[in-house]
Amino acid sequence: MIPTKPFLGSKPWAVVMCKFKGEAAEPHDKAFFERWITRGNGGVNDFFHDVSYGKCNLDGSQVFGWFALPYTKAEDSSNSRYDRIAKAAAAVQDRVDFTKFYGICIVTNVYQDSGALNPGVLSLTLNGSTKDYGIVVLDPWGWQPSVACQELSHGFNLSNHTRAAANPTQDYQNPFDIMSTLTSGYMFADSRYDVPGISDHLCGPGMNAPNLDEFGWIDAGRIFKVPTAVAHNSLGFNTTTLDTYTIQLSALNHPETNHSLCATVDTYSAALGSFTYYLEYRTADGWDRGMAAASIPDCVVIEQARSDQYNYLVAPSLYSNCLRTGQSFADPDTNITVTVLGFSGHVATIEVTLPVHHRYRQAVDGPNPPDWHIYELLQEHINVVERSAREVRTLLKLAERLQGVGQR
Repeated sequence: MIPTKPFLGSKPWAVVMCKFKGEAAEPHDKAFFERWITRGNGGVNDFFHDVSYGKCNLDGSQVFGWFALPYTKAEDSSNSRYDRIAKAAAAVQDRVDFTKFYGICIVTNVYQDSGALNPGVLSLTLNGSTKDYGIVVLDPWGWQPSVACQELSHGFNLSNHTRAAANPTQDYQNPFDIMSTLTSGYMFADSRYDVPGISDHLCGPGMNAPNLDEFGWIDAGRIFKVPTAVAHNSLGFNTTTLDTYTIQLSALNHPETNHSLCATVDTYSAALGSFTYYLEYRTADGWDRGMAAASIPDCVVIEQARSDQYNYLVAPSLYSNCLRTGQSFADPDTNITVTVLGFSGHVATIEVTLPVHHRYRQAVDGPNPPDWHIYELLQEHINVVERSAREVRTLLKLAERLQGVGQR
């Protein structure tokens, strides 16, 4: 499943801190999670506000608890994830009005489970009302913003993890995308989100262009759709040429540079069927500053969005998962080539070379009211003859003048 597009506005969550029966630990106080869910603190609310270009946030979220659950961790261990969340919410519904919130995030005080479901929005009956909620459970491992942002994205109904074209059945394979965190993501540490027993307290990376487009967070005017077919308003033979387009891309972290935020190419191969290439520019700052720690410089990232609703990172070579200045990627199956010409001021200049189909209007035999191309062709020929006649008359007049000058 994918989010309702565009996915906009404030999506408040009820963050409910719960303690299993017999487990007294309170690893963090309420202020920790309030900082985590409130904008201006580099937490999960800031993440969604920033990557959505201000289109989505978690404003209105509230933190509740710690509340004691009426069952033990061992008793909870046999629950499905759905039941784990539903039972915890039901146990505290006399103290939390869930109906005011988009989603429910159950926080447990000891290690048990962190994650969401697929689909990420499911129906629960709470406070005497049945409605759909985004639902997530996070134990201490899941309090790291990297994990929490991935799981809340699932709670927004983004079901897929990102994969790699070279390993298409394995999840968590795109280090440039939040949906691959803690397996291969380019993350950075933020001590404000330190969790006892976890030294990493990781944040980032950002979200890749295919997923941003799924949410509707990139304005249509800032997606450069590379033409693969051109219709000509004239007669001629249909043909295919290899054309090159030069494109400027703003870094995903720097929309203020006012160029396209990504480029797309709709294409087809025998192996994959129809799919779309996404081309995006990533810089090692903001939510992507973990790239610097991994020694990944600013680069152009290539992904495929396929009909199975997954998107796949394309490695341009055996030794690199992105393109730097002067480097190229060529797909022999589609005859598409991408070359990076350079980076300047958070803007990348790239060239895309690909087959472009030129479609011409065809003449018809006789007067067919919807299509009078045969007469347009005749008119074109008449125009050519008239121009030629005018040019001949002009030359004759010039010759007469020259002859008159010679006689004087």
